[in-house]
Amino acid sequence: MVVPEIGHEASGPSYSVPRLSSSLAARDVSVTLHVLRWLTTPEVPGVETIVYPRLPGPRVLGLSTSFRRGIREAARHVHLVHNNGLWMLPNVHAGLAARAARTPLVTSPRGVFAPWAMNRSKRTKRIMWLLGQGSSVRSTALFHATSEAELADIRRLGFKAPVAIIPNGIDLPPSASRDAQGAGPRVLLFLGRIHPVKGVDLLLHCWQRVAKELPDWELHIVGPEDANAVSMRALSHELALQRVRFLGPRFGAAKFLTYANAELYILPTHTENFGMTIAESLACGTPVITTRGAPWPRLEVEGCGRWVERTGSELDRAVLELARATRAELQAMGLRGRAWMEREYSWASISERMEAAYSWLLGGGPRPRDIVIS
Repeated sequence: MVVPEIGHEASGPSYSVPRLSSSLAARDVSVTLHVLRWLTTPEVPGVETIVYPRLPGPRVLGLSTSFRRGIREAARHVHLVHNNGLWMLPNVHAGLAARAARTPLVTSPRGVFAPWAMNRSKRTKRIMWLLGQGSSVRSTALFHATSEAELADIRRLGFKAPVAIIPNGIDLPPSASRDAQGAGPRVLLFLGRIHPVKGVDLLLHCWQRVAKELPDWELHIVGPEDANAVSMRALSHELALQRVRFLGPRFGAAKFLTYANAELYILPTHTENFGMTIAESLACGTPVITTRGAPWPRLEVEGCGRWVERTGSELDRAVLELARATRAELQAMGLRGRAWMEREYSWASISERMEAAYSWLLGGGPRPRDIVIS
């Protein structure tokens, strides 16, 4: 299992790849996780983790000669290599090592094939493609997509290999009960990276239009304090917004408590291959509003949120509709969302499906229902 880093908790793969690895290990699948050393590298229960030193240079490249040597040797002694993400040198090295060893390669794009993502940093992507990313992706024996939308991205780019459509899993935190009568302000929450792809600017403009109709609500924006956060704070000031709080990052138990203390979660994203924060919010019993850039149409089917076009009018309508609901009504929606996560997104179920996909790739039986070959 290869992923450039696992220490950046605000990044989805930093959670989902180690969690998938440890869940596979719990099924007696022998997994070795290969990562670069960043600021921190947490332990992964049940999984041998090989951490390689990173050479000086741009963070986006992930320079490491020891990684290149290590993955080349490891690829000769395993049944398959599972590569997570693209456009960094560890991903390039992993693909080339699998190809050289004639070891089957599984590739999880983790959202990088979405049109919005492909249109950013085009020059860097062209360079990485020529350095070997192209040949390694073309040699993929099985793609892993976390949604039907990501399958469409893979096929749109012309890749014909089979695709396993298996979502990320989610760990359910202890159920947090809310007082339906409540006290204090009601909270509309954004939590995640304050990155242009997440649409925080659209959210702030939405709040400017709807806030006067929601006097008992506050907008809380929770995420890393970086240049993007500074930009969004400036936009909030420029728009003269009231009842908006930028609260910095929340991790671990504090993050799940933040979800649980909100009555609505909102993610007006351009694109998501999965949308881990949506699953986290639902697992905490908090209904979700998101845009159609996220692959969550079942929010409305399951009665736990809204899935709308990424326009100001649609976002305004969804926020006003749900924010005008009673606390008890939103609590009932949240309970339906949590039940859905428990039913379909447990890591035990996800790892079983992934193991079945691996076994099929290696010639072990009939094609699982998750595998698409056309």
